[in-house]
Amino acid sequence: MPLLAFFISTTVDIWSPVSSHYPNASGRLWAGSLQLIPAFSNLGYDHLVYANEIGDGSHSLAQVTTTSGKWGLHAKHFPLKMALDLLPFSQSKLLNAINVTELTKEQKLACLSQRLSLEFDSKSHWAKAQERTQVECHLRMCLQIDEDSGIMASVSPSEPLVAEAAALSMQKFNSVKAMQDIFNDFSLHHGNRGEPLAMLLLTLARDNADPPIVNILQLIHALFTQAESVLTMKPTISPEGLAPSFEDTFRNAGTHFNHFLQLHQRNLCSVERLLELMSRGAFVLHANGQPDFDLCGAGVLDDGQNISKTNSFVILVQAQNDPFWTHKLDLCLFDGMDSYKLGILHKDDAELNIPIIRVVFALGSVKAQLVPIGPRSMPRKGFTLYDIWCAGLSADIFCPVKQEDEGTWDDLLRTSRIWERLYKTSNKEAQILRRQLNPGAAAHEDHWNPFRALRLPAQQSPTPVLKFLMPRLLYFSFYLIFHSYFPQLPHIPRPTTTLRVPLLFFLHLTWPLPHFPRASATLTPLYKFALSLYESCSQVS
Repeated sequence: MPLLAFFISTTVDIWSPVSSHYPNASGRLWAGSLQLIPAFSNLGYDHLVYANEIGDGSHSLAQVTTTSGKWGLHAKHFPLKMALDLLPFSQSKLLNAINVTELTKEQKLACLSQRLSLEFDSKSHWAKAQERTQVECHLRMCLQIDEDSGIMASVSPSEPLVAEAAALSMQKFNSVKAMQDIFNDFSLHHGNRGEPLAMLLLTLARDNADPPIVNILQLIHALFTQAESVLTMKPTISPEGLAPSFEDTFRNAGTHFNHFLQLHQRNLCSVERLLELMSRGAFVLHANGQPDFDLCGAGVLDDGQNISKTNSFVILVQAQNDPFWTHKLDLCLFDGMDSYKLGILHKDDAELNIPIIRVVFALGSVKAQLVPIGPRSMPRKGFTLYDIWCAGLSADIFCPVKQEDEGTWDDLLRTSRIWERLYKTSNKEAQILRRQLNPGAAAHEDHWNPFRALRLPAQQSPTPVLKFLMPRLLYFSFYLIFHSYFPQLPHIPRPTTTLRVPLLFFLHLTWPLPHFPRASATLTPLYKFALSLYESCSQVS
């Protein structure tokens, strides 16, 4: 009689209930008369709801965030009472506990990874065990289990209901200190340019801006301490004759995001896709290797109107954790965030004049400064851009950064520079020796000692002042020497007055040189004047 058996596992130990085919004593699996079905892990939240078309103008932002559909498209299909009961249920499943007052590190990791799309970097057995625990107990999704090695690939997918449960749980702990702890205790990817820090800043600002529908002006107030300078700024680039202030453009604008979604591919950030993701509460963490921007999202210019491209705006964020980027503006970073070249907008969208907010977080800057960039070029059709440069990671410019937590933020910033962690040890002497193992790899002196003595001296070019004075002083010295030993040499007559040396020096100082054409044009009259003065002194003597 045919028999089909199912084994449902949350522990990822999928091979334990059955014997592998080779050591099976009966030989039925080995002979092929029976066959094991490969592990199946392809069941997610979106398979349990109906499909919706968002972004076609049929839904408003209020419809995807109000009570009956408060947690995005998934809860929209549930009865009101069930939707209200789902949030505490999701919170209990996310934390694997009920009525928790103090969260463990594993529970804090579950909340932060659900909202910030944190990735495991599981290479050791210990790290793999940590990842399996998150899948088993904290709603992390298993994407794949390799049939040969049993190695698992997992992800915290976009699920607005679970993300809202994570936001509710994050009210019980200090998020930045929790991130510091989990980066120290878990094998996680720290980002390439400080992206987790930028996401955390935006997430904390969102939580303080009266969600779920977040007014953009409130978001700016919750993010920046000097919000007024942003609200009063004029567009950096705009069509001719149109230059509304930031406050006028986004007075009624709103967005909806409670988590970030990690992309796998580039060119997936068109306005249409961003609006669809916004409707489920997701902003985007761009794919690895994207040089132009790291985070992006969309919103509606009038939160009372339906979601559509004609009623939309876009936010682009680039994070930089390298100290090379300081409080001094580098407009090339903004030029790289060209919405048309990146595929966010198309040529046909030029008539819509969709506003775009472009922000650069120069987190590694020592000096903290917020710089809204005013008009800087000729008007351009199809562009309404508001560019903001944020230098430093300080309570002076960021509201989510509290003064008592600045040290923790700085530690996270250093941790985000992956290469610096390679040389971090508790012993100072060991740290020096470790840097010397990799000579010339960084600017620190330890990378250049002791091999510095073996280097050839750098060929430094003289300063312009030295380049100007050296040939004149040399010529003047030779003149004095030669005329002392060979007074009969034909040259300028030698005066006997006390002004001899100063006049000679002034004469040679103003001597024009052919390789200084601009200086020669200025010095020639002075030279003629000095020569006439010298000759007059000689005649007098």
